[in-house]
Amino acid sequence: GLEPLARSPSAYLRANTWWGFISDPFGVRVCAELGIDNVMWGSDFPHSASNWPHSRELFDRMFGGVSDDVRTKLVHDNVVRFFHLDGDR
Repeated sequence: GLEPLARSPSAYLRANTWWGFISDPFGVRVCAELGIDNVMWGSDFPHSASNWPHSRELFDRMFGGVSDDVRTKLVHDNVVRFFHLDGDR
């Protein structure tokens, strides 16, 4: 007795969820196909799940071969947008 959704389930996910990751080489390779607008990388420093002090090495391996545009979006632009760091509130 449920009415059909107005949009696909993936459209609701893209509009209402954010994904963060520390180490996910496969996810980095495929995220451009899945949509990168709500995905962001973080080192999770200073928590125990962090990869610090090896964050740079992991980052370089994980993002090797990834375009500058995708890399910038995942490590900067999306973070700024999520945390409202651009001054627009």
